[in-house]
Amino acid sequence: MHLLGSSDSNKCFESARCGCHHLWAIEPYGHLPTLASGDKPNNLSPADFLKNEPVFYRDAATLMKIIYFISSSFRYETVIYPGVGPRFARPFGWQVEPIRSLPDVTCDAGIIDGRFTEEDFRQMDTFLAAPKRAFPIFFRLSDPDMPARRHDNNQYVLYKKDLPGVHYYSPYDLGGAVLEFVKSLKRSRVVHLPYPYDAARQIERDFHMRQRRVFLSGAQSRRLYPLRHGLHRKRRWNLLARFVVSELPHPGYSDAGQRPGHDLIHERYLEHAAGFTHFFLCPSRYRVELMKYVECAYAGCVPIGEPPGSLRDCARHCFLPYSGRTMELMTAVTTSRQEMADMAAEYRRTLRALREPSRLNASLEEQIRAIL
Repeated sequence: MHLLGSSDSNKCFESARCGCHHLWAIEPYGHLPTLASGDKPNNLSPADFLKNEPVFYRDAATLMKIIYFISSSFRYETVIYPGVGPRFARPFGWQVEPIRSLPDVTCDAGIIDGRFTEEDFRQMDTFLAAPKRAFPIFFRLSDPDMPARRHDNNQYVLYKKDLPGVHYYSPYDLGGAVLEFVKSLKRSRVVHLPYPYDAARQIERDFHMRQRRVFLSGAQSRRLYPLRHGLHRKRRWNLLARFVVSELPHPGYSDAGQRPGHDLIHERYLEHAAGFTHFFLCPSRYRVELMKYVECAYAGCVPIGEPPGSLRDCARHCFLPYSGRTMELMTAVTTSRQEMADMAAEYRRTLRALREPSRLNASLEEQIRAIL
């Protein structure tokens, strides 16, 4: 089995796309196919370089010991979402250790969080300089535009490519600049690790207690989030859209020193979203599975918008489409409350099964074993 970055095979694998009754975990990325003359990597669909293949469960005695290493000094309480740090590791049941403990612990694989300080850089450099290391480590590829962002964290992670025992993991299907980076790998490999479904975060709220409105939130960018940005702009001049859509502005990035615009983050964010019948979802220009897709299920809302490529085949039936017409939104929110409740419940069941942590752990271990 060859993971993405392998130079000796053109065989490719696909994230397990499946119907909701055949819920498999995600398989490893494969080597990209040779591009035809004139083809552009950004135009590759996930199906162009991925292939369906189920993951089978192993006996508990064969389970790997995975440790999630977090910054020794970064203030995780400033992060506005649970996709990094101890909150990310918790649903998987992984042991969490500070980066400074890298030389002192034993495990089968180390997953490295994406938030660092200068102290962490020094500690990782010391670990990577050791002639013998006890386990491989996996750095995070945080988003499709990561190589284009001149941030110290990003550049450090990318600069370590192809060192012995250094690999990467991505929560998303590959696209954009990160796809070009992955194609350049010679020794390092990439594994796929979607955001897990944390059932403890589910909000239970009767649909008769919800406003018949579409909840819209997230950063605004015409380039990165065209569908979301289009609805945001529509609210400015279309009174009907403003009535139907409730928008929560992005709070800003406190961990980057920005002053918070509001405190509706983490559980307060989900409680707020659960006050509405529908949740607007945009997969970005790269069609990736952002954390908002599981947050919609946590809030128990009906998803409206577009599914990401990773859910296109197995969850498309749960989505109400939106092509830019206000009447689509009006039709959605005037549906009977029972029908809305049934749609939201089906989406929650589907996401919970597809992104169940034990399934994702099994898939991750399968991918790591292919490397070791």
